[in-house]
Amino acid sequence: MEPSALLVMGDDVAACLLVHAYRKFDRKSRVILVARTRDLGYSHRLLPYYSVGLTTSLRMFSQQLLELVDTVRVVLLDEIELVGMDRVIIRGEVNPLSRLVIAGWLAPHPYRRQVLHLSNPQSAEELRDLLEAGLRSVVVLEGLGALPLVDALVRVGIRPIFVLGSKG
Repeated sequence: MEPSALLVMGDDVAACLLVHAYRKFDRKSRVILVARTRDLGYSHRLLPYYSVGLTTSLRMFSQQLLELVDTVRVVLLDEIELVGMDRVIIRGEVNPLSRLVIAGWLAPHPYRRQVLHLSNPQSAEELRDLLEAGLRSVVVLEGLGALPLVDALVRVGIRPIFVLGSKG
């Protein structure tokens, strides 16, 4: 059995930044990042630059960067099974956990299908299509990290309603 690990369940830029920063303080522990897809490190902060062609990607991190530079093991969500809060089974192998961080996309939400989380490029494209179709008001449920998104919406003539510190 391998030594205990930090397990981070998330694939957006915040989860990638978390494991990247953790590696600066602890180079020896095992770190496992659980992602929904192979597209890691998506950041809605890049959306305004992407929409005007200043960047060609909405990703700030890649799987190669995390695995090679930060020595983080990246696995897909369907390859793991949590066994309590102290063990995880990855591809049939039992791994003890010392710490567990869970991203918001795992929490149940009654309105999940009606909310764009902007956690992947498809959501950004869907938002762009809605804007082109005449969307004029957007409710932004996020922390301070969403301020660049709110700023970008104002610049293109959208009326954002910013809800700071929401839990939904």
